[in-house]
Amino acid sequence: MRRIMTMMDEAAGSYRRQWHRSVRITVVGALLNGIALILLLPLVQALLRGDTDTGWWLLAGLVVVLIAEAFARLGELSFAYNLHPDVMKELRMRLGQHLRGIPAEELARHRSGGLATVLNQDVTTGLLSVSDVASLFLRLIVIPIGFVVALIVIDWRLLVGALVGAAIAAVALARQNSVMLRSQRELGKADAETADRIVEYVQGLPVLKAAGQVGDRSERLVAAMQSQGKALRASIDEMTYSLTGAAVGANLAVAGVVAVAAALALGAQMSPITVAAVVVAAAGLAEPLARAASLSAVFEASEAAMERVNGVLAIEPLPEPSEPRTLTGHDIRFDHVTFAYRGAQAPAVRDISITMRSGTLTAFVGPSGSGKTTMTKLITRFADPQEGSVSIGGTNIRDVTERELMSHIAVVFQDVYLFNTTIYDNVAMARPGASREDVLAALQAANCGELLARLPQGADTPVGEIGGQLSGGERQRVAIARALLKDAPIVLLDEPTSALDTESEVMVQEAIDALVADRTVVVIAHRLSTVAAADQIVVLEDGAVAEIGDHESLLRAEGRYASMWAAQTRARGWTVVA
Repeated sequence: MRRIMTMMDEAAGSYRRQWHRSVRITVVGALLNGIALILLLPLVQALLRGDTDTGWWLLAGLVVVLIAEAFARLGELSFAYNLHPDVMKELRMRLGQHLRGIPAEELARHRSGGLATVLNQDVTTGLLSVSDVASLFLRLIVIPIGFVVALIVIDWRLLVGALVGAAIAAVALARQNSVMLRSQRELGKADAETADRIVEYVQGLPVLKAAGQVGDRSERLVAAMQSQGKALRASIDEMTYSLTGAAVGANLAVAGVVAVAAALALGAQMSPITVAAVVVAAAGLAEPLARAASLSAVFEASEAAMERVNGVLAIEPLPEPSEPRTLTGHDIRFDHVTFAYRGAQAPAVRDISITMRSGTLTAFVGPSGSGKTTMTKLITRFADPQEGSVSIGGTNIRDVTERELMSHIAVVFQDVYLFNTTIYDNVAMARPGASREDVLAALQAANCGELLARLPQGADTPVGEIGGQLSGGERQRVAIARALLKDAPIVLLDEPTSALDTESEVMVQEAIDALVADRTVVVIAHRLSTVAAADQIVVLEDGAVAEIGDHESLLRAEGRYASMWAAQTRARGWTVVA
């Protein structure tokens, strides 16, 4: 019971006081039910003796108590079930808020299917089941207490019989429940793995088709589903054993009471009328005791779900400032910054000190793995450096809130993510409350006019899952329109044209020209010709700054940049031969 209450206190959040009120109502109802059980014994005795006067009074008292218990039960159900949706919503919001603050490298360790399972299935299963089990446990613990009191009043030796049977059942159940918890944890892992594989299968279906890895030939998905089935069978087996043990244990406790009562009657130490009353009450208690014991098996499943929820909440987020500051300028400075991903043998960037002046364009170039994308992650504070600092306008970005920081930055990624809604909605989310005219103007500025004219519903055309109804260049232009509408003074571009054909690249480049005007721009580039006009080009190699300067000065230096430029110039002359 203590474990259940602790878990519900953690899950209830700001609704903890209302949850405690629901518990108090439950206890009142359970006490009334226990009182009804205590009244039942003398009532049966009176009826068997033919004492109608006492019997009627006891019956009237029992009816009053049962009516009061019914009202308490109604209040408990109404209060608890009205509370459930609010608690679930708040818990999911807490999880969502927490995920926002988790460093990107930590978030990447948790696959999307597993997180979806936690946010949806585990929150529902854990919260509803734990809450329901807590309510039933309270009732099914308090009610037997009333029976125990009645046994003590009648003859303490009856209680000994009950405790012997209960002790045997408790030992068996304690062992079984520990096994049950392990099986539920394994089932939860298998469910999350299968969810990951399903997401992977759906998103990678074109690739899987090309490789002939679809249907029963999709080895990763089939293996995950087989593991899930094995874990489910093990869980069902353990649940069956637990329920059987619960039923046997409850019956043992009742049988112990009846056996002692019979022995006392045979020894003329208890009247047959009292024995009959005890047997009636004990028989009525068998089913609640069996439910109480079997609910422990249900609780193990709920606890496993809540463990996964709490596991996500336990991930350490990036610290928020106690006295947040605001950004007043838009130059970006790295001061001896070193950052390493957890488990990596070498830093992704090391001892980097550079300044990107406000209103200028800085390009990061270099081979794959040189640290270019890590630099943009550090600017957006998707991670904090282990050494040094990143500042904007002279303010360390650790000293500003996430909301304040991101209000000054617009990002256009190489792999554009569009939500499964309309073009208009995908752009409008950048600035809630923007007028339709502003959204359409941003689309026009991003070179989307021809696209909107061609689509049957214009800006109100759905883009499909992950923007699948649009081409790569069209998705990029919609993303640029989103950044234009945000109108942030700092723009980060993660090679937005590298995967486009020539015609699409020209249109996207024109959209980018509109986006970067009069802003502080940081761009990651593989194609050097796209950043030749940059104010500052930073060449990264093995996480360190190899060279820095503008295009002409770097060519004159005849260093790493010059050799990269020469290689790309030669590559433009390549042809495919028979």
